[in-house]
Amino acid sequence: MKQAVRATTRAVRTQLKPEDIALWSEQIAAQVQTLDAFRRAKVVACYLALPQEVQTAALLAACRRLGQRVCVPAYYYRAAGYRLAWLTENDVLCAGRWQVPEPLEPVWVDQPAVVDVVIVPGLAFDAAGQRIGHGGGGFDRLLEKVPAFKVGLAFAAQMVRRVPVAEHDIPMDVVVTEKKIYLCAQRVART
Repeated sequence: MKQAVRATTRAVRTQLKPEDIALWSEQIAAQVQTLDAFRRAKVVACYLALPQEVQTAALLAACRRLGQRVCVPAYYYRAAGYRLAWLTENDVLCAGRWQVPEPLEPVWVDQPAVVDVVIVPGLAFDAAGQRIGHGGGGFDRLLEKVPAFKVGLAFAAQMVRRVPVAEHDIPMDVVVTEKKIYLCAQRVART
């Protein structure tokens, strides 16, 4: 069932025009900035986007304006999985595992509990905050170690009625699209 959802949403994403991705990504970034959890955060973990994902450059710029520290997922080869690495404006980026951008010389976050908000990509989300990634489980394993407020980013076309859930799947607290903010947990605060 997950494979069918992945195939459908991958096909949807390949049809998106670059100008729509850019516009909708800006709209999504503006929506995220209305969240109390984001505005109060001192440390934000945010993915560096692949071309067909919601772009995160505007969010990273907002983090800098707000004086927030930023970290990003980077592949840690010794443990064959993702960890968080600090990101500064001066970091040189490279294509990491699966071509995902990451710092060339990662400085690892030793205490993931310092992260207040984590911005999460996905292929599909539902209104309850469940997500489907690319299928390796790497992001879910990373999220298990980060007890932060979880914000999923998706284009409205990536929202599905129901995501099939496995035991290891980590739900989002909020899912943000260019059209709507889906509040997925009662503890979500937004003004």
